[in-house]
Amino acid sequence: TPLDFQIESFDPTLGLAMIWVALPELPAGGERQIWMYYGAPEAQRASSPRVFDPQFHAVYHFGAGAPADDATAYGNDASPVRSTAAAAIGAGAVFDGSQGVTLPASASTAFNPANGATIEAWVRETTPSARAVLYARRDGAGALVFGLENGAPFLEVGDQRATGAGSIGAEWTHLALVGDGSRTALYVDGELAAGVDAPLPALTGTATLGADADGSGFVGELDELRLSAVARSPAYLKAQVASQRSGSNLVAFGADEKPSGHGFGYFGLIF
Repeated sequence: TPLDFQIESFDPTLGLAMIWVALPELPAGGERQIWMYYGAPEAQRASSPRVFDPQFHAVYHFGAGAPADDATAYGNDASPVRSTAAAAIGAGAVFDGSQGVTLPASASTAFNPANGATIEAWVRETTPSARAVLYARRDGAGALVFGLENGAPFLEVGDQRATGAGSIGAEWTHLALVGDGSRTALYVDGELAAGVDAPLPALTGTATLGADADGSGFVGELDELRLSAVARSPAYLKAQVASQRSGSNLVAFGADEKPSGHGFGYFGLIF
């Protein structure tokens, strides 16, 4: 059964590829085997945005030297971003605290509290500050802001706010905001960190990544930003962390059945 996949990057010299693959299911126990075929000159490129399910309304890989293009079929491209070649997963975005990246307003990125929404990304703060905004979106009386305060995650929904315990440190950490019609919460590496009993605001305007209007900028790196038009489950968030974290043992590789002939015998692969 052919699987949808998307090539984030490929370096034939190093023999390194970042490839996203859509699996029909991920069993809780046991294993699931898949096969990857490459090296055939006559093969047609089959990379597809369908690798992300239709509830993903924007996905940003932040490729090195490239604008912040949306990897889904919705085409919600963001404003240009400074990039680094080595982030959590391939290339990533760099923020110096002085300016942010504008995420577009569109029908697909509007927040509907009845359906919920999820915002997730890998974050590494290089210079902690009293208030470092990672995401800010305001529309009339509604507002949604989350980020880090002295390294600790915080969340603001309208006039309500909550702060998580502890600091994420300088290591790559998966942060996710999940909101629906009754509650909005912040997760760190798939675990609940902070939350408020306030519904997700119905927001339709643009959002800012890595900065806020009051100058509360984020200094660090960010990678694999994803916006979903549904409230993802805690099990989903834990699966994302397990499949994407560097050094994860979720994915194991076997030897090539036949060497590729390009100077390397194994192919790097990330789900």
